[in-house]
Amino acid sequence: MHWQFVLHTSGSWTWRRLAGDGSIEHMSPLHEDYGRVVSAAVENGFRPEIHRWTVQTDRSITQHAPGRTPIKSDLQGNVIQRTNKRVLNLQAVLSAAPIARNASSRTSSDVS
Repeated sequence: MHWQFVLHTSGSWTWRRLAGDGSIEHMSPLHEDYGRVVSAAVENGFRPEIHRWTVQTDRSITQHAPGRTPIKSDLQGNVIQRTNKRVLNLQAVLSAAPIARNASSRTSSDVS
């Protein structure tokens, strides 16, 4: 099973569930944004951690496969970017920010 998320020229998104032979098993109605279309796909059985899936816009296709780094290519298949697999720990970044600000404010007050 393969899933596709497609951005239409109207700005709306659809999801498609493809069979092994590439035929469309099911297609969603239009959704107003990417978040809503992914949520609707999850409600219909999409599991990004186990399914192969692609995101297609008017300029690129990004291929996702379980356990692999996503690959972004143009519509002709030329690789544009291999997306970084590292996951950003947002909590660590946010908790370090006040320390850096406090250190810089102490430095400026020590100089005065």
